[in-house]
Amino acid sequence: MAEQHTKGPWVVHGQNIIGYLEIDIAIAKVFSNVGQPSKANAALIAAAPELAAFVGKIIQWKTGDSIEALQEEARELYRAAIAKAS
Repeated sequence: MAEQHTKGPWVVHGQNIIGYLEIDIAIAKVFSNVGQPSKANAALIAAAPELAAFVGKIIQWKTGDSIEALQEEARELYRAAIAKAS
């Protein structure tokens, strides 16, 4: 399945989520009410490409593939995504 979103990496800049489309462009803006965790929400949204890569790696596994190699690569993708989202 072809990606239909702005390719990552995405970064948080203020309330904006910035992606790259030949120039840096805001692809989302996070608003919040008083007391809402807007920075945490923005970080989670910005980690979407990394989270998609993690899920994509899991989906690629086929019976007979080396589960150990897949697990290690998936763990690294997961750690990177969670680190970015935190």
